[in-house]
Amino acid sequence: MFRRILKKSVFERFDKFVDVMVYDLWMKRYQLIKLSGRQPFMPDMPEKYFSQNDEDGYTIKICERFNDLLSSFVEIGVGNGLENNTILLRANGFKGLWIDALKLPKQIRLNSKNNEFRFIQSFVTPDGVNDVIDAGLSSIELEDFDVLSLDIDGDDFNVMDQITDKYHPKLIIAEINTKLGPTSPWNYSTSTSSTPGGDNFGVSFKKLTEMLHKKNYAYLAMNAATGLNAFYISLEHKNLFPELDNEIGFVPPFYRWPRHMYGNSSYSLVSSILNGTDKK
Repeated sequence: MFRRILKKSVFERFDKFVDVMVYDLWMKRYQLIKLSGRQPFMPDMPEKYFSQNDEDGYTIKICERFNDLLSSFVEIGVGNGLENNTILLRANGFKGLWIDALKLPKQIRLNSKNNEFRFIQSFVTPDGVNDVIDAGLSSIELEDFDVLSLDIDGDDFNVMDQITDKYHPKLIIAEINTKLGPTSPWNYSTSTSSTPGGDNFGVSFKKLTEMLHKKNYAYLAMNAATGLNAFYISLEHKNLFPELDNEIGFVPPFYRWPRHMYGNSSYSLVSSILNGTDKK
């Protein structure tokens, strides 16, 4: 028993040490990327509240530029509901829709009478994704939405293509497969199989950026800590982002993140945020 306790204690100390080291690497990446000039739009430091990495910091800064023009979202691929790109938006009063192939954990209890948020369990495909979004938006009395976040670890390219054929959100947050580098035109093929947690997923930076450019979107930034999410702004609002006049570069991937530095989200807090129970 003593040996087991000792082993656990040693592991916990090592785990915390690794956490601090990874965070230190995040900060060094921020400094290097800022000095390189390849990312003119980025927060001063990593900001993670509910996002997997530092995506929340970018979203906050973008929302500040829009100055109350953003008020609704659709996120596809929300995981277990504790860690994604739109919980913070919901906490700030946005109306929204979550879509995922899996059910949310039973610990997340949603108020069915709440007309500001809906979760829809659905495996989205390019052919059916807009029907799913239409139904969800209708249930919360919306016809359109301002922020799209997409992370389905599969046919992200064609799903995004279909969504942006019908809708034109002001901000798009998209996971990209940065392992492919800045110039590959690759995207996931449904003729191949994807391994959960593997690297055969999604779409390359170049492929997605070129498609969205044709639909009047500009690439604004890639999250500096890990380089796994790209941010795109509708060109209708280009005037709010003078950084778009500069050349904006690629950020190489970093597949590590501190697990404990920012604390863990709880089901009770997330349930409260989604249901809007802070309102009187």
